Amino acid sequence: MEDNDSSSDSSPEEVKPDRQAKKELKREQRRQEHAAILLESKKRPYYNEAADIAQAEAYYKNIHDPVGKEGYRSLHELLSSTFKHARRRCNIFPIVDRHPDYTLRCVFTGRILQDAEGVHLEKCDEEHSFPQSFQQGSRKGTGRDMHAIFAASKHANGSRGNKPFGKISETVSRDDERGTVYIGNGIKSYVPRINCGAVCRSTLYIMTCYSNCAAPNKLPQALLDWAVEMVASEPVTLWEKHRNAELYRLQGNRNPFIDHPEWAKQLDFSGGYIQ
Repeated sequence: MEDNDSSSDSSPEEVKPDRQAKKELKREQRRQEHAAILLESKKRPYYNEAADIAQAEAYYKNIHDPVGKEGYRSLHELLSSTFKHARRRCNIFPIVDRHPDYTLRCVFTGRILQDAEGVHLEKCDEEHSFPQSFQQGSRKGTGRDMHAIFAASKHANGSRGNKPFGKISETVSRDDERGTVYIGNGIKSYVPRINCGAVCRSTLYIMTCYSNCAAPNKLPQALLDWAVEMVASEPVTLWEKHRNAELYRLQGNRNPFIDHPEWAKQLDFSGGYIQ
């Protein structure tokens, strides 16, 4: 029998590098696309305070000093009815989560993950302030909402895991540059080194926009109360205002606890828990 030329048959050893090369090419194309989006975004102001204040006033024109359960319901209807899905991957890191110097930083530690030109300096993950596991089958689909997504280093992301934010007790399980883990009542909780106010404002946004979404055993009332205190006491940053303005442009809704952090202590968030 004549020997066929087997050069066209790819062995597993030959296929693997080819697949790896395609993956790397795709990554490089994505990096170039994101760098171009970042460059284009720099042509407009990082944050236009006057325009943003005017837009916020118009957005909340029918909301007057929201209090208790009724105030919660009014905000829920506003946030949920104005929300629209936007392309996450080409917006969250190239535009939304950039700091005033246009670097991309870990939300929990402040480490620079990408420089102002979009060059990757460290592995960057999407960190969800409100993990999907908190929903425990409610199927609310909060994972695509960019108000709840931040950049985080791989190590800091793993350190937080799906622990709720806050101090569940005074007992420290671990304390390092990535933050502090507390343990109590069979629950571990996490307090980042920085941006407690920002991640808590994001958490309360999710609890308000997506009613009936949080499992009480995943986000105990004591930790929700801690989040409310952080929202009210930690000043809103320019970075948060930028995020909120960009997400209003992209998703059509706003985070009221960035615009009005004082509302956090007025509202009854029980409607955010799975009934």
